[in-house]
Amino acid sequence: MLKRWAAIEFACHVGKACHHGSDDISWKFLKAMSPIATLYSSGDQETHVHPRALVLGLTGAFAPRLKWNRPQPDGTLKTVTQSFAGHSEEELFAPLLYSTELSRSIAMRSGYKAFARTVGATGVPVYNVVDNCWLATGETGPFVRLADTRVVENLTYGLINVRTDGTTVAIAVLKESANNPAFHIETFKPSELEEI
Repeated sequence: MLKRWAAIEFACHVGKACHHGSDDISWKFLKAMSPIATLYSSGDQETHVHPRALVLGLTGAFAPRLKWNRPQPDGTLKTVTQSFAGHSEEELFAPLLYSTELSRSIAMRSGYKAFARTVGATGVPVYNVVDNCWLATGETGPFVRLADTRVVENLTYGLINVRTDGTTVAIAVLKESANNPAFHIETFKPSELEEI
């Protein structure tokens, strides 16, 4: 595509990574895109190790380094700064990298016991411990003791939501929470960002 169109045709504020962040992509194309924010969507239980570390690194390397000039009530612009240990500097706004794989989380627990459930005489369920319980995917094993098996609980999918009205870009990531998770939202106006 870069042979047919000028690199500037691919420049963007927000980019969606192809093929879940596979490394079979041209670094020259990534450089031409040079997005402020890049989103990677990769599926569950995939065996391809996506997004690849090289692609994450290249995307960050080719993204612009931007400072944020926020409009003030009097109409002037003020550059956002950060201070620590007596030092102050312009706060770096970009690059922003979002990945469903990195945003997803789980809680794992072991030490479970197996129970057999029957219905008691009064109709109330009765649970009896099944000692020395083993798990396997087939009759010939391999066998794993249930108490030694880690079980996944509280899966939080890495949901990333992007919206824009043509002036402001909003990117929301679902926070880790078992009940009614909220979104962490970042908004920016590309017109207020300036390359450092």
